[in-house]
Amino acid sequence: MKASVIRRVIKTLAVLIGEEEGMYICVPCSTALKMLEKWADAPLDNMLNDLMREGSITIKRVGRGARICVKKDSELTEIRDFIYRSGRSNMSLEDFEKLFDSILMRLRSRTVTGFVDLGLVKDYMMKFHGVSEDLFVEYVARLAQTRRWKYAFSHGGSFRIKIGNVHVGLVKLVRV
Repeated sequence: MKASVIRRVIKTLAVLIGEEEGMYICVPCSTALKMLEKWADAPLDNMLNDLMREGSITIKRVGRGARICVKKDSELTEIRDFIYRSGRSNMSLEDFEKLFDSILMRLRSRTVTGFVDLGLVKDYMMKFHGVSEDLFVEYVARLAQTRRWKYAFSHGGSFRIKIGNVHVGLVKLVRV
């Protein structure tokens, strides 16, 4: 298998299961190697060394293990757009509400007040469920207007949505 194909597979893995760390998206090395072993016909060590020499990837030591870090570039953006465009861009409001509620319930356990940053919810939905930012903003605003008894919104947060005349960035699930 060519190094360009291996590079593309690693970038796809980074988009699907990686974690963002600054200018890189990192994937656990063991996970990436297990996936690559299925397709590679040449030794992976040589291919990874070639990719490291050309600057496509770097390997960082983390605790006992290692991570393959892929630098964010236009090819990575292209892969991300392809995956998310073919995702759930046509999600119904009811499906969005179920997903939104489950994510809020999962994330609210991390906070003392129960309010969750809309930026975290948006990033999670975009990364793992393929929801576009426009769809997220539209549906959250619609949920705020139609299900007033269910959610409490507040100022603050890293991502703000205009609901009526107010910009809100925190949300709390009041009733399930």
